[in-house]
Amino acid sequence: MMNNLFKRGLLVAGCLLITTGCWDQRLFKDAQLVLSVGMDTTENGQINTTTSVPYIEKGEQGPGKESIQIVSAVANTPRETRTKIDQKIPNRIDPSKMKVLVLGSTLAEQKIYPVLDVFYREPKSNLNAMLAVAEGSAEGIISMKAKDVPRVSEYISGLLEGAEDSSIIPEQNIQLVCAEIFDPGQDFLLPLLDINEEEALIYLKGVAIFNDQVYTGESLTPDEGTLYQLMSGKKGEMARMTKQISEDREPKILNYITVDVIDVNSQINIEVSEDQAITVNLDTNLEVRAVEYPKDQLSSNKEIKKLNEALTKSLTEQANEIIKKLQEANSDPLGIGRRMIAFHHDTWKTMDWKDIYPTITFNPKVKVKVIQHGIIE
Repeated sequence: MMNNLFKRGLLVAGCLLITTGCWDQRLFKDAQLVLSVGMDTTENGQINTTTSVPYIEKGEQGPGKESIQIVSAVANTPRETRTKIDQKIPNRIDPSKMKVLVLGSTLAEQKIYPVLDVFYREPKSNLNAMLAVAEGSAEGIISMKAKDVPRVSEYISGLLEGAEDSSIIPEQNIQLVCAEIFDPGQDFLLPLLDINEEEALIYLKGVAIFNDQVYTGESLTPDEGTLYQLMSGKKGEMARMTKQISEDREPKILNYITVDVIDVNSQINIEVSEDQAITVNLDTNLEVRAVEYPKDQLSSNKEIKKLNEALTKSLTEQANEIIKKLQEANSDPLGIGRRMIAFHHDTWKTMDWKDIYPTITFNPKVKVKVIQHGIIE
């Protein structure tokens, strides 16, 4: 019996000797979490990084009051700005819980990978952090103090998550955009944020259009963003659109209808002729539910047919405007080039896609079918 206990004791002692323990632990008390970051470029080409740093004051009983400090630093590189910010706060900044990264428009009009490089090389970076562009300076967005919203990170991330759920912006983050930056056959879009000074609010202005990894200065409106998402075959939890379907009714509210998209089916077909001319047929079929139609009469098949035709015409015209914007910006977020690489590789190898893309022919068609009328008949 004693011999067995002795052997067990030796085994336990041996295990303790080879156990390393938590050698790589990071204590919360030694780090300062950064929840949102904004990056701008200065007039002389340096980087200005702005961070929102939360502090929790110790309370006598339970958690204390939270305060937010905005800390900025200017340096030659993003990593150097981090070092300078570390010199202004009690602990070293920790980006592992970062929720949102905002790029100023002037910075985004340059190649954005050089400023994202630090996040890809830092093991602690949260690559799921949402990515957006500011109309103006990112510092203004991060420094914004909205009423009853202490954390700007929650404000912006909530705003963007809501826009994703509403099918206004594509799902995008630091990780996802990396693949598209280096993809020769596809560009990307990012949400565009701005500030309403009168209401002291941050709002979604639209969707920023990128050519390669450079912001073109052009954007889609939120309304166009929803249709673009549907054209690309993507739909969030909901997709709602209000469209004008007539002009002569009084009061004016009778000229509009609001619909929720129930189902979307989008097909992209590329045709390459013998003389290498490229035609893209983009067919989008929508099944929708009427959620607001003051004129009523939706129990009439004749009225439904008129609505289907009016919505089809209106959305097809808007689809053409969206494609025109994308081609003028030389941006291919639909990944037509990616399909050329996959299905027409011999043709792809003979061309410079960035020279050819603005000249190819698009035939976008949006067909709408109202299948639910609401509870009023």
